[in-house]
Amino acid sequence: MHKDQITTAAGLVAELTAELKRHTYGVHSYEPPAIKDCKAQTTLTLLDDRTSIDVALSRSGYVATNASDPKYKRFEDMMFETLTALLSALSPAFNKAMHQALSARLMAIAAAQQEDDEEDDSDNDEEDDNDNQDDDDDNSPLPPHTQVSNEKPTLNGVKIRARKRDAKASAKYEPEDFRDNILQVIEDIAPTDYTKISSALDSAGNTLDYRRYGDTFFEVLVTGGIIAPGGIIEYDDERGKLPVSLFVLASTDDNASDATAAEKQQQLLVGAKNWTNLVIKLTRRYKYLERIFADTAKHIIENIHRYSEADNKKLATGFGLLVSTGFLGMEPLRALLKEHLTKDGLGLRFFTDLLHVYLQENTPAQLSKALAKAKLDHQLTEFFPPNKRDDDCFERHFEAEDMPELIEVHRATRDVATRDNFVANIVDVLRQAKVADEDDNDEGVRAINLRLAKAAKAAMRANQWDEHLAVVLVWDGIIGAVDWALRAEQIETQALNQVKRYAPVLEVLTTEPKSEIALIKHIQRYVYDDPKLTKSFGRMVFELYSADVLSDSAIIFWAAKGARPEGKAIFLKQTETLVKKLEALEGEDDDDEEDDEE
Repeated sequence: MHKDQITTAAGLVAELTAELKRHTYGVHSYEPPAIKDCKAQTTLTLLDDRTSIDVALSRSGYVATNASDPKYKRFEDMMFETLTALLSALSPAFNKAMHQALSARLMAIAAAQQEDDEEDDSDNDEEDDNDNQDDDDDNSPLPPHTQVSNEKPTLNGVKIRARKRDAKASAKYEPEDFRDNILQVIEDIAPTDYTKISSALDSAGNTLDYRRYGDTFFEVLVTGGIIAPGGIIEYDDERGKLPVSLFVLASTDDNASDATAAEKQQQLLVGAKNWTNLVIKLTRRYKYLERIFADTAKHIIENIHRYSEADNKKLATGFGLLVSTGFLGMEPLRALLKEHLTKDGLGLRFFTDLLHVYLQENTPAQLSKALAKAKLDHQLTEFFPPNKRDDDCFERHFEAEDMPELIEVHRATRDVATRDNFVANIVDVLRQAKVADEDDNDEGVRAINLRLAKAAKAAMRANQWDEHLAVVLVWDGIIGAVDWALRAEQIETQALNQVKRYAPVLEVLTTEPKSEIALIKHIQRYVYDDPKLTKSFGRMVFELYSADVLSDSAIIFWAAKGARPEGKAIFLKQTETLVKKLEALEGEDDDDEEDDEE
């Protein structure tokens, strides 16, 4: 009975508090200024919701076993502090009798909390009797004893709703039903009315879950059905293939015996273009489909060994158009490098057909950039069967396919890789020499310079490099081997010491004016791209001039006509004094020659 009486007392206090709110500030606007934390807010919950003290305690995180529990005492103190703040915030004109009534009820509740009784385990009938007695004695004083219950509060009659994302996550995954819904969306539209089909698929995104079934959606759009495990395509038993899928739109009329191969190819290309326009319009509305399509494309490509030769031709054409427009990258083509596709040349055939379509709309430079972005530029020979992965087989294949552009791209990529390896080898030689302390004395430095010079000459012969190309590569290796310090003054000292130490190998590779100009222009570009070396350019040029790597005529020509635009004003300022001295010396030499002639 004590629990219900506490609830009743709390209800009376709540009525008084509600009256205070209405009298002074209005029901919805009042908020006691002293209530700043969740504990005080829980006290208001006790008053406003007519909950019992033990329920309010459980909502606060307090679980008291008896009235002497310190946590329970803190809750009692908090309740008095909160209500005191509430009373102090009320209007002074409020009825003093109501203030006294509220204080009296608070004192009665505090007195009831001071002693501990056994928990009442009476059954439901006994509780009903207690309720009747409470109704009769509603205004009677509270009993002197009470006990706090540890029961968890329940929200009776409240419907707990699941979040939408939780409901979707627990929903059954049914790709077959999604495929059937897509077919149903467009079944009443003419297959050639691409505008209405696009609009219908666009609107269907409001009811169909494109995000969850995105992979199934694109499988249907490409193949006309669902790709089951193992690569087998499953079509709808009644409707068959999706009428606007790539495998359907890009079909050619095989019964037309008078059609030439070029006409069939043009028919295939037109159908594939209609399909790509449909895909691009659809993903423009739902941007998240672009990423899903890229992932699905990889899965579709790795199963080309399950499709017919004609369907692979359609697939290569459609994907080639998407790659050429920039909608799809070349990353999905990495699936063609799998062993089951390369061993019989199937991956190479697909790759070749796709590049035929791509190069109709793009330049070799764009192709090189797209391959590099997908990190396929150094793996072109890996599309071939294992026994044909060499440059000779590569060039013979694409010559037969009349694709000289790809041969040029491959040669350029191969040359870049060869140069990078040469520079990396120089860096390794210099760093190993430093670890072994071979560069601590003049004799060791001379030996290193000799080794680098021989390596450079051998690379020139093997790769048919000109001297002006070899000297800039050696420069990259020399500077690239430095472990830079953190302080700027130390960096400049390191750079100048490195140039001075290995200038002899640069001297061997600058026997022509063209090589000298190429070197100084390359140094200008190098230090411009590396800000920590920008201030060292002038002194580097002076060190190279002192080591007879750069001649006075080369430096003067560079200052007058040969300087690159990158940082030109800064670098000309750094070399201004040196250039003037060289021009003066050159003028004196000319005067001496004239005197000799006279």
